Amino acid sequence: MPIRFNLQYQTDGKEASVPKEEQQLSSELFPADEYSSTDFEWKEQPIKPGNARPVMIHRAILGSLERFIAILTEHLGGKWPLWLSPRQVQVVPISEKFMDYSQEVFEELKQNGFEVEIDRTDNSLSKKVRNA
Repeated sequence: MPIRFNLQYQTDGKEASVPKEEQQLSSELFPADEYSSTDFEWKEQPIKPGNARPVMIHRAILGSLERFIAILTEHLGGKWPLWLSPRQVQVVPISEKFMDYSQEVFEELKQNGFEVEIDRTDNSLSKKVRNA
């Protein structure tokens, strides 16, 4: 991209030499696509005396992390291990009369550093388990 944006920086005043690969770039590298009304023509701009072309090194830290998460998600099918799961524990009380005990279990797990949720809905047990 430094060539395409004609990026340059000032050096110590000596004449900069353009590498042979950069000199041979032409519009053949950038053919027109099916949406172009005219042929695209790109011409490299010469480097000014006393300037040089910067080198760009690309490093995709977050891109690599995102690809890793996507591969891990696909491999595990969404069934994360406990240490990686965004919701590690789901407390499902079996009826309304056990809600107080469920709240105690919830608080104990929360104090011990787990990511925990409690299902306070009045759905049937099978529906609570299915939702969890």
